[in-house]
Order: sequence, then structure tokens, then C-alpha cells
Amino acid sequence: MGWGTWKQKWALFEPDGRKLLEELKRKRLVNRFDFQGGYPFFRMLKEQVKGRNQSWAVRWYASALVHDKLTLYPGKTLVRHIGADSGTHCKHGGMEAFESEVSREPVDLDGLEVAESQEALASISRFLRSVTHVPLRRRVLRRLRRMIAG
Repeated sequence: MGWGTWKQKWALFEPDGRKLLEELKRKRLVNRFDFQGGYPFFRMLKEQVKGRNQSWAVRWYASALVHDKLTLYPGKTLVRHIGADSGTHCKHGGMEAFESEVSREPVDLDGLEVAESQEALASISRFLRSVTHVPLRRRVLRRLRRMIAG
């Protein structure tokens, strides 16, 4: 896996997780933030605020979402995942789902329409569900909690 952004976009980064939690709730983006129940990013952000993780990535994702920014997930990877044996948030095993072949061709962005893809959102949500294996009962309870929280 790899990641990158532009300096001007990084300027949108909000390091304060509490502010991001409030903004996600205020803008009614909690379910969207969680990819419609695909992954508990909101809970992860709450855990970051409590000091239980140090993830800048969840804060980056929240920062982009509250500023109505899009993320490009190319269909071809340009980086090679070389393992999850080190790093602050790595756990051994379970990373096979993220392994893929590196494209030998560049990603062509010419003529790319800048618009959100509902098909891509649904696909990402399905993928996240498949790699997290969250039982249906837990997903339903999580969704109910989010609905109650507003």
C-alpha cells in the first residue's frame, strides 16, 4: 500500500480528532465516514481521541471528508506492499488482502472526470466488509448507535 498528497491539500489536515468527531456529526457524515458500515473509522477516530491509537491516517481521511475532498483509488497499484512486520500500527498476519501486482504502466489521468463514484464507494464498502469480517449483529448494533448519536 502507498499513499501521497499535495502540500496544499495537506494544509487541510486537522490534527485535533475531537474537532473532527464534532464536524463529522454536525455534517451528518458518520455513516459515510464508515463506508456505510464497511469499516468502523468513526470508532477508530474516537479511539485516537482517547489516546488508544496514534493514527494520523484516520484524521487525514476525516479532514478530507469534512472538506468535501475526493480521494483517487486507481485500479492499478503503483506501489508494492512489502510486508506488515514493523510499524506503529502493524499486526502480524491478515495483510494478504492488500497484496497486489504493481502496474508496469502509469495511471492515465487525462480526461478523468472529477466526480464521486457511487459504484466505487459501494465496491470499497464491500471490500472493507470482506477483510474485516464484522458479524452482521455487530454491524446492525453499530449502525443503530450511529443513528441514535446523530
